[in-house]
Amino acid sequence: MTVTRRALLVGAVGAAGLTAAACRDRKDATAPPPAADATALRAALDDERRILAAYDELLAGGATAVEVSAARAQHAEHAKALAALLAATTSGTPTAAASTGAASSGAALRQEVQASPARLRAAALTAHDPQAAVVLASVAAAHLALPPVGGSRDAWYGGTA
Repeated sequence: MTVTRRALLVGAVGAAGLTAAACRDRKDATAPPPAADATALRAALDDERRILAAYDELLAGGATAVEVSAARAQHAEHAKALAALLAATTSGTPTAAASTGAASSGAALRQEVQASPARLRAAALTAHDPQAAVVLASVAAAHLALPPVGGSRDAWYGGTA
């Protein structure tokens, strides 16, 4: 087998590139995510707070406490994780966002929960910080897996009951 000069040069340039990439500054790995990640985390936290407020309205209106409380508890965990990560990325406590209003009915709540995975998934895919991407993707997956309140999963997500 004969190795051409071109193959040797391409291999040397590739090896040099890999060596340079491996020798990058390690403090970049611990740097806080860029402002875009903080913005995405803040938006996700605002969504969770709106969803929590809607669940609180359902509970106050006499909804079945067991179903609503279980789903609300999961959303509270999401909000807690998002707030902790946001606080770590912004070196402080996340500020309470101006409320855009909670979903005012069970149908509005379903619509909010249905729309959130697409937003969360898009934010996870564009996140620069791996931890932010993981949290956003995890919350998106959890929203898809949450059991419906007051009906079957098919009825909750637009299918037949």
